[in-house]
Amino acid sequence: MLQHIAGTFRWGLLPFVMSLLLTLVIEVPIVVIAGKGSKDAWATGVLVNMLTNPVAVLAVIVLAPFLWPGPASLVLVLAVEVAVVLAEWQVFRWALGWSTRKAFVVSLIANATSFCLGLLFSGGLWFLG
Repeated sequence: MLQHIAGTFRWGLLPFVMSLLLTLVIEVPIVVIAGKGSKDAWATGVLVNMLTNPVAVLAVIVLAPFLWPGPASLVLVLAVEVAVVLAEWQVFRWALGWSTRKAFVVSLIANATSFCLGLLFSGGLWFLG
């Protein structure tokens, strides 16, 4: 397992930086549009993604060796994505005062969009082997 983690980090922080940049470029505008351009929506969109994205990427990097290759790694990735949606949903409700429905829909759309585009840019379902 340590060899897998070391191999993953052979590029240094590049996987984290690229994932975070892609996430910010995709998700923050969605949050800002939903927040009607408010400064609070900008700040919340940036901060929540700076917290959830690195944790999600690290969770997949650390846990994937136990499940890869195969369908179990897909379950892991989807579970991490669901956790992120749920966390960001609650932050949007609390920080932006959005309704439960609006916060959930924005979180789901933002994360589904960045997840799908991330798959496209990374070459597909790499976690299936």
